[in-house]
This record gives sequence, structure tokens and C-alpha cells, in this order.
Amino acid sequence: MRMLVLVAALLFTLTHAQTTLDLTATLEALRAKYNLPSISGVAILGDAIAGVAAVGTLQAGGDQPVTLTSAYQLGSNSKGMNATMIARLVERGLLRWDSTLIEVLPQIKMRDEYKSVTLEMLLSHRSGIIANVAMFNGATREAARVGYLEAALAQPRGPQAFLYSNVGYVASAMMAEAVTGKAWDVLMREEVLEPLGMVGCGVGFGAAGDPLPHRFQGDSVRVLPMNSGNPRVLDGADQMRCPLTAFARYVSAHLTGERGGSSLLKIETWKRLHSNVAGQGYAFGWGVGTRPWARGVVLTHAGTNTNNYAVMWLAPERGIAAVIVTNIGADENNSTARVAGITDQGIGALLTELFKLAP
Repeated sequence: MRMLVLVAALLFTLTHAQTTLDLTATLEALRAKYNLPSISGVAILGDAIAGVAAVGTLQAGGDQPVTLTSAYQLGSNSKGMNATMIARLVERGLLRWDSTLIEVLPQIKMRDEYKSVTLEMLLSHRSGIIANVAMFNGATREAARVGYLEAALAQPRGPQAFLYSNVGYVASAMMAEAVTGKAWDVLMREEVLEPLGMVGCGVGFGAAGDPLPHRFQGDSVRVLPMNSGNPRVLDGADQMRCPLTAFARYVSAHLTGERGGSSLLKIETWKRLHSNVAGQGYAFGWGVGTRPWARGVVLTHAGTNTNNYAVMWLAPERGIAAVIVTNIGADENNSTARVAGITDQGIGALLTELFKLAP
């Protein structure tokens, strides 16, 4: 199997760490052990890439290698990116954290109990909106999104407690579209990708040169068409894809933002995005907790469209972060437990290497 590994000569780096970690052998060992088509990872130290590697091929059994310009699907890691975009609109006064559904989306049919749902509730999964509804295939993307949201808002509202809701993030993205008159992909490009220099990122299914999606099938893997995944109805909850080195720019901004390390947002806004809402272990697109090894707070999220998987862990107090991505997702039972366990091993290995640079 051919491999292409680029470690030192990066196209879209942040800055270079003085010491570059060689992650190739570690990631290739994981790929070979678990029969993955590819696995890639990046270790971040503050505003620098300390090590990055891409191993494997675009599809199982193929000979075209993944590279550091191959854009991986990020799944629900798109939620944190969506919240970051919305935070930019809040800072400009186009939205407020307490903006309500009925105020911003008066044309959407909804039960009365949803009219008071705020943007903050949507982004922290405390809106009482159900997690998912059936996808809609409207004549246009906009019609499909309206049908998707209205189907959810026709259901009785649940308690204002944590419930992970894709619908809630779609609603938040539709609010951003409403106040700007711009489509979500345009907003993501203008408010996040371009300001952070995230070259090669995009919305929707991958293109030629990107990793094909896969699923486990017993001891083997099954390759799927590039368009296997969620439709654009889920803009805001899913849909982002990025090369690993470009995604590292976004991760570093969140890693360093609260200490003034990123000018994308004000320090107080970074803190708002990372706040542990109501002690529920979730902020605005981020899982929040504490770990001894992090010397304080950790920010984390895993994302999958069931055919790809991406996970990240950030330790702001220690100034380190690790990201692992792979182009395989669920197994034949539609469970992502297997790939989650594999990528967690990869995260652990990258953090162990980072501990040597930041003891």
C-alpha cells in the first residue's frame, strides 16, 4: 500500500513549532491494525503545528494516497464552526444570544411553546426541540429546510434540559441566514474560513482527491460513493469538510482565543462559546469538562455522518490540542463505537507526544 506522508513541508500551516513530531509510524500502526482506509492526525501546540501526518489511501484497496490537502468530512464538528460564525454576527449586532425563533423566523410555522426559544438555547441544546426528524426533499434547499424545521416544531416541546438536537443547530443556521440574507455556506466562508485562512475547506460532499467514505463490514470495510452522507438540509449541524492543516487553524483559534491568541472574536465571546451551560458538560458546539492531564478545562467534540469520523481534544490551560480524522464510520450495526475507540487511541498517542513538548 502506498502512503504519502507530509510532516515538515506544509502548505497551510499556522506557524512551525521548533520541534516537529513524527506521527507517521504511530498512525500507520493504527491504520494497519484496524484495517482503516486512512487515518490522519495533527498535534497542536499553541499557535503552531507540532506534528501532522496523513497515512493510507482515498479508498480501501486503492493506491491513491491521502495527503494533507485531502478534505475530510467533519460531521458534527460543524456545530462548533456554526456557533463560531454566529458569534461573529452577535458581535456585530445582527443577532443576540437571546434572539428568539419567532422574532427572527416569523414565517416558520411553530407551536406556541417554541416562540420563546432563544439562540442560546439552540446552541447549547436546551431548546426542547427533538433531536431529528425525517429529511425533506423539497423543490429547493430552502424549501427542504423549512419543511424539516416545521416538522420538528409541530411536535410538543420537551423540557429545557440538555438534548443533543441536530434540528436546533439547523434552526440556528437558518436564523443567521435570515438576518444576513446569505446562504450558510457563504456565511461560513466569509466569517470563519477566510478570516482564519482555512484553505481547501468547503461544504457538502467531497471532491476528487478527497477520501471516499467507508463503513466496517465484519472484518472488512465497504467503500461508499462520495455522496453518501447527509443532505444540505443539515447545514449548521453537519456538512463541513476540511484538510487537516486547515482545520488546525480553527482548532488553534479556539485553543488560544480566551487568552487573546485569536483576533477572530473578542476574549469574552470565546469564553461564552466555551462556557459550561447550566453545568451540563456542553457549551456552544463543544463538550466541556476537566481532566488532570489538561490541568483544567478540556474542550472536545466528535463528529460523524456515519461514514467518516473526526474527533478533537483541546486543553487550553496547557496550550495543546490533538485531532484525528478517518474516512470510515459506523459498522454493520450502525454503531460508531469501533471507530470511536480507534480514534481515541490516536488522540491518546498524539497527546502523549505533546506532553513531551509541554511538560
